[in-house]
Amino acid sequence: MMKWLVKNHAKYSIDHVIWQGIIYSPNGNWLGHPDKHCKKHSGATTCHRDHVHVAVRP
Repeated sequence: MMKWLVKNHAKYSIDHVIWQGIIYSPNGNWLGHPDKHCKKHSGATTCHRDHVHVAVRP
C-alpha cells in the first residue's frame, strides 16, 4: 500500500506517507527518511508500524 501511495501521490494530492518509522514526502524526493519522532523504543502506533499514515493536501 505504501509503495502504491507514493507512486500515485500526484494523482491523489498526497502530501506525505509514513510507514515503519520512515516518512515519504516531496522533501525527500519520495525516497524516504527517518521520522525524527520515532525513537528506537517507541511503540508500534507512534512509529506507524501497525498502520500506514497518509496526509493529503487540501
